[in-house]
Amino acid sequence: MPNTTLYLQKISAQSYQSIPILQSTGNVGVIKVITQLKRTTNLCQKAIAQERRNAYQARRNTMQNRCPV
Repeated sequence: MPNTTLYLQKISAQSYQSIPILQSTGNVGVIKVITQLKRTTNLCQKAIAQERRNAYQARRNTMQNRCPV
């Protein structure tokens, strides 16, 4: 996913600009931590969304098995 890398770089740049202390220290390590946290959060949100879809589909399948139309 090449777009993901570009998106994360953009987020990292925005985070850097929005936090003054990072501008003054130039702490690349903190930027990397922020980027990793955002990436992890995004992956968690995607996993949760997938679980919700799976649960919804399972409920639909169960209802169809009980009440065939």
